[in-house]
Amino acid sequence: MKIFKLDSLPFVILKELNRFRMSKGLDSLQMSEMLQIAGDYSSEQLSYLSNDKIEKKTTRKNLKKAGATPRGEEISMKASI
Repeated sequence: MKIFKLDSLPFVILKELNRFRMSKGLDSLQMSEMLQIAGDYSSEQLSYLSNDKIEKKTTRKNLKKAGATPRGEEISMKASI
């Protein structure tokens, strides 16, 4: 019996999402360590807040802290120019 590890969930989701995207003729997606770190910062902050959303300016700060650009331009498709 194979044991499922919760840490592998993002990779399982990405694999299935890419399988679907490929079936539709779309490019595949990749994990971004910087964006994952920025997401972790936001998750931490949400755990201390009484509401359930992070402001745009906080997201920009988290992206910058993680080494990404404030607007998250790292999220882009790979295409030949």
